[in-house]
Amino acid sequence: MEDSPTQEDHPDGVPPTSAESSSTTTSTGRGGRRGGSQLGQPAPGSAEWQRIRKDNHKEVERRRRGNINEGINELARIVPNGTGEKAKGAILSRAVQYIHHLKENEARNIEKWTLEKLLMDQAMGDLQAQLEEVKRLWDEERTKREGLEKEVQSLKSRVSDQGSFRKRSVEDGDDLDTDGSKKQRLA
Repeated sequence: MEDSPTQEDHPDGVPPTSAESSSTTTSTGRGGRRGGSQLGQPAPGSAEWQRIRKDNHKEVERRRRGNINEGINELARIVPNGTGEKAKGAILSRAVQYIHHLKENEARNIEKWTLEKLLMDQAMGDLQAQLEEVKRLWDEERTKREGLEKEVQSLKSRVSDQGSFRKRSVEDGDDLDTDGSKKQRLA
């Protein structure tokens, strides 16, 4: 077996793996791609390999720019158009201003809703106290009414008793004075 190549000997600047140093296997580069002329791929470090690597990097960079542009275009659609500028920097600046505007509105709304909630809680407390007072007065009135109903019932029974007493007295020949006392009938 040969001596293992050092990091300086490798074109990527990455130390070779044991598979790369073996004479019976093909060398592997980054991403698991196989290099070498056996599979029709250029050898690592060759001009063709450098060109393919550069093209791959360009493709990755092109996709990255495409994603950024899509994001900026989406922001341009979402953010209200102030001046109608299409420049990426202007779109990003408008997006930042709009986000600040939304945050300020949110803070104002939270403050307003908090104040409204406090006022509603206070009003609910006042209404609850009024309800309790009305219930208390209602109970007092019901107690008074029940007492008066008992008194009326008592008076009705007394009147009924006096009526039957008077009827018996009249039948017996007794008259009652206006004050309810017995009066002898003169015959």
